[in-house]
Amino acid sequence: MEDGSRTSQPKRSLRDLAIGGGVFSLVMVLAFRYLALYDKSLVWVPDGAAQHFPTVYYWNQIVRDFLQNPAQGFPFWSWQLGFGADTINTLSFYAVGDPFVPLTLAFPMKSMELGFLVLYGVRLLCAGLFSAMYLRKMGARRFSALAGSLVYVFTAFTLLYSVHHPIFATALALFPLMLLGAEYALEGKRYWVLVLAVFLSAAGNFYFFYMEALTLILYVLARYFEITPKPERWRRLVPEGLRVGSSVLLGVLLAGPVLFPSIAAVFTTARRQVPFNPQILMTLQEYGHNIVALVSARGGANYAVLGFAPLVFVLIPALFVRRGNTALKAMLVAFPVFLSVPALGSVYNGFSFPSGRFSFEWALFIGLAVGLLLADERPFTRKQLAAMLGGYLVLWAAVFAIVGHVRVEFVVPFAIGLLSWGVFAVEAVRSTRAAAASPGQPAAEPDAQSASARGDWSEPLSRWLVLGLLVAGIFAAAAFTHDTRWGDNLQKNLPQGKVLNSYLKNPGALGMTVEDDSFFRTQASEPLFYNDAIVQGLNSTGFYYSIMNGNLTRFLVDNEVRPGWSSFSMEGLDDRAALNAVTAVKYYTTKPKLAMYTPYGYTPIKTTAKSILYRNEHALPLGFVYEGVLGKAEFDALPIVARQQAMLDAAVVDDPSALGLPSITPSITVVDVPCSVTATGAVVDMERNTIVRPVGLGRVHLTFAPQPDSELYVQIKDFENVASSPADWAPYLYPNGPTPEQAASLAEAERTFEPPRQMVTAYTAGGPHKEARWETDDSPYFWGDHTQLVNLGYSSSGVASATVTFRQAGKITFESMKVLAVPMAGYAEKVAALKANAMRDIKVTNNRVTGTVDSPKPGLLFLSIPYAPGWTATVDGKSAPLHRANTGFTGVVVPAGTHAIELRYATPWFAAGVASFGFALALSAGLLVLARRRARAGAGPAGPLA
Repeated sequence: MEDGSRTSQPKRSLRDLAIGGGVFSLVMVLAFRYLALYDKSLVWVPDGAAQHFPTVYYWNQIVRDFLQNPAQGFPFWSWQLGFGADTINTLSFYAVGDPFVPLTLAFPMKSMELGFLVLYGVRLLCAGLFSAMYLRKMGARRFSALAGSLVYVFTAFTLLYSVHHPIFATALALFPLMLLGAEYALEGKRYWVLVLAVFLSAAGNFYFFYMEALTLILYVLARYFEITPKPERWRRLVPEGLRVGSSVLLGVLLAGPVLFPSIAAVFTTARRQVPFNPQILMTLQEYGHNIVALVSARGGANYAVLGFAPLVFVLIPALFVRRGNTALKAMLVAFPVFLSVPALGSVYNGFSFPSGRFSFEWALFIGLAVGLLLADERPFTRKQLAAMLGGYLVLWAAVFAIVGHVRVEFVVPFAIGLLSWGVFAVEAVRSTRAAAASPGQPAAEPDAQSASARGDWSEPLSRWLVLGLLVAGIFAAAAFTHDTRWGDNLQKNLPQGKVLNSYLKNPGALGMTVEDDSFFRTQASEPLFYNDAIVQGLNSTGFYYSIMNGNLTRFLVDNEVRPGWSSFSMEGLDDRAALNAVTAVKYYTTKPKLAMYTPYGYTPIKTTAKSILYRNEHALPLGFVYEGVLGKAEFDALPIVARQQAMLDAAVVDDPSALGLPSITPSITVVDVPCSVTATGAVVDMERNTIVRPVGLGRVHLTFAPQPDSELYVQIKDFENVASSPADWAPYLYPNGPTPEQAASLAEAERTFEPPRQMVTAYTAGGPHKEARWETDDSPYFWGDHTQLVNLGYSSSGVASATVTFRQAGKITFESMKVLAVPMAGYAEKVAALKANAMRDIKVTNNRVTGTVDSPKPGLLFLSIPYAPGWTATVDGKSAPLHRANTGFTGVVVPAGTHAIELRYATPWFAAGVASFGFALALSAGLLVLARRRARAGAGPAGPLA
């Protein structure tokens, strides 16, 4: 890898690229060999199968359809995204602006699994290439840049985190390009690199761009004060800041068509509706998790996935012993602070819950440190070697003390690091002897800023030994992450070659056989993955996206529909007949063993060995007219289970007085069923409304009189986890005091107990159970409520018991635990009355809905379209305001008579984004022309694109 005096620069660059790319590809094969070994795909359950693969697949469908028929226009709104959602906003986190995703267009749709895998590999290769370019710019040589880029790319973030979330690898690729652009901009040249990097990052994923932008600001400031002479620092700060900042702004403006709508959507999503107050400090146990995470693929606190190569911990102490590189040292110190203080981690996560997902950025600075240290061909001094060994041993002493026992997954990387230190020590001895043989040339003190121009670090043999140990560390990390003997983190990945069939041949796919020209939605009782429907081509009530309409979440929360596990995921509408009716759910699929949960009024129309397809005999269309309204305040005052019934009588609106329509008091019957309570594996105190389950599964049994022809519900209101430690359990478990053995058992539980952030509760009235997840206040997915309401199905004869199973040990309190029944008498008549005022001749396209209403009285046309900015409506060609109806959907006031209705959709802020893109493109062209004129005139570069 030495320079050849007769080799031209282009040939040398191609050779370096070929060698580096070959080594990088070999390491990638070694790191991910377990995919082939275990016949696993890259699609991980849950998130890979639920979000990442289906969104890339659906993006391909959208783009291919548009390219085949551009005249039909781009689908800004998709009916297949949950109940319907904006295409750009919803998919921007996954695919829309990702610069790598278009590569998948080269693969047939049936081969998208392979395209998904290749896409990931290309992202990692680009991460290696761009990081090596950045390291070379910073002074690393060819060998050291390769080593540093390997350190950067193959951390646990890649081996574990991005394998589960392949889109994260896009940020991994683009971040070094952004810092490379910043370096050029600070030099006053090649501003276009920073513009391009910001554009690609901002369009590719707004979430990671936000993280990268925060780090970019810190980095530019640190580097500016490092490279600018002291007398000029404050004088040049503003003009230099404006030049660099204008490049960033130009990149942001170019990303406008994707970035602007995405930012606007973030502020309306349910994630922003629940305040989160992170603590200043973590617990000692969490700090311990982070220390162990440094050297393994074990996740740390707050999603910090680190796992750096052993070589890192050998070399980093030397950086801090040497002079110089103050900016790099500052960045290396800053990141542990961000990871250790939850409040700062919250800043990096948009002032939401603290998250360590920015840890990949820290890895780049660590890779840079490795690259610069190895770029100096002179060996380390005794002082530096002592610091390296001492720091390394202290770290590992802490790791072994925290883990508490010796495990091979820690011993191997520890040994690899020691061997690496040994190579440096041997090289130091060899160099000392060589210096003694040449007394006329005394060795200078190594300095991090004085990398030799003659070549890479040390002798070729030592160089390749260091590289080999680095690769061995990556090889070992991959083994301890994915090998079934240790990590087995591929266990939940879908089988290779079976990904697409997992969507197209699961029980819910029976809905694809429906022949029905009308608009309708389907619901699967137990979808294999949340977003099955976008691969199956169905309009469904299930979804799981990082950005989801907050109004839709409001509808779900108001009705306590909680079969999903977060405010941005949902498996359906809990099989509730009334909610299915008003949201146009016409077909329902279920496994035979779950048929007991089929909603009231559904008729089986097709049966296979795996699935049953039902049709809703009481389905309402996309739009129908209510003749009266109910105020939101009155709606909120109703018992929760009564609210869904109220929507069969009147449209729920925020301000009924503003619509000029009559208010209606709904007629609702909900039976509060008396029940007796017993428990197994738990202690229930109904006087103090407390449940304690010490270990394993705790079951609470409810016995009551059967309620025929009714939907049956169990409601636990104001459900709260109050167990700070097992000591709280003792008064309930041992009213007369614990025995010595019981006290010892409690003490052991006290030592290991961690209060759960998420609790899973299972409900059943005989047969398979339904699960409801409940988040505690300190969980990042807390909804903001503390009630569970679960539908245990319709029964014509009624059932006499139900069981609630608590999966986590601990103690909870509640305000009430009830069995409720909703009689279905009169249900069919109410639906029929609404259907009489149904919208007819409905035509639904991507961005447009048209139809006709015939209403004998003025009313509110309810459309089960999630209420969202971007929709506009006309009645008989005249603009009509839209209103939020039934707490999360859309309504239009219509006069009595026959009227033509039209709704159109356009992505909010998309037009502004297109304008910003056009402006930035024109400005870029003008600046480029100006820069070339200045260059010809000898004036030098002056700004962006120079």
